[in-house]
Amino acid sequence: MFGKLVKHEFRATRRIVPFVWLGTIVMAVLNLITGRIGIDWLFATSLIFLVILAVAQIILTYAVIITRYYRSLYSDEGHLTHTLPVRPSRVLASKTLVSFAWMISSVVMALVVVVVIATTIGSKNGYTLSQMYQEFRAAFAFTDGQMALVIGLFVVYVIYALLLQLAQIFFAISFGSQAVFHKLSIAAPIIFYLVFNFALEMIMLVATIFLPIGVEMQLDANGMPDSFSLVARGMFDLIRNPEQPQVVFGLGGIILSVFAMAGLFYGSYLLIKKHTSLR
Repeated sequence: MFGKLVKHEFRATRRIVPFVWLGTIVMAVLNLITGRIGIDWLFATSLIFLVILAVAQIILTYAVIITRYYRSLYSDEGHLTHTLPVRPSRVLASKTLVSFAWMISSVVMALVVVVVIATTIGSKNGYTLSQMYQEFRAAFAFTDGQMALVIGLFVVYVIYALLLQLAQIFFAISFGSQAVFHKLSIAAPIIFYLVFNFALEMIMLVATIFLPIGVEMQLDANGMPDSFSLVARGMFDLIRNPEQPQVVFGLGGIILSVFAMAGLFYGSYLLIKKHTSLR
């Protein structure tokens, strides 16, 4: 049954975003071709549209995810969803999986656009993508292994950030759609999302500064990164001693947000399980 839920979610959310991806791909190819053959006016125009499409496909992805979650659970369609012979946890899991797949795909598409732009602009200045990578690596004195670690950490961070966004969006919609807030209509989920997001950001900031856990980066004589180590200190130590040769990145906020993410998903599950908020 879970597989059927996932398949249905993909079918219900596949109508818009892929067409924007197609337009983005066409514009990226046009940008590469015009950049190489030297049609500057068309290159500049396609570059502008390429950036617009890259941003638009991310915005549309969020709009599709939000609309689908709300309509399938808290509008007329919700009456059908809640009568399905499946546990609420699987309903939430299927929506989370499909939503995350669309979001990560949009991020990948945006990164492809960045690579295309870097390639075309670099080629005009006599640089290949490989040479630009080597220049970037040399600027930070990173080895290939360290670069691989940086890329890996970036991927992990993107996954974490997208899941945290989903947790906040789903909980805000579920909480804001409760019967007591029906008079506010769609404004309630928006207000609660802004409130929850602001509160979580402030709590994460305090935890990042004051919780005694972080990553210490040692700097060499040229002020470049030399080594990293896990330490029992937060960023407050860096604030108190800004002249010290080490830089501490607090991990308290991220650790706390992981627990907050789990709590938000669990809260969404409980609200879906009650299904008392149908209009």
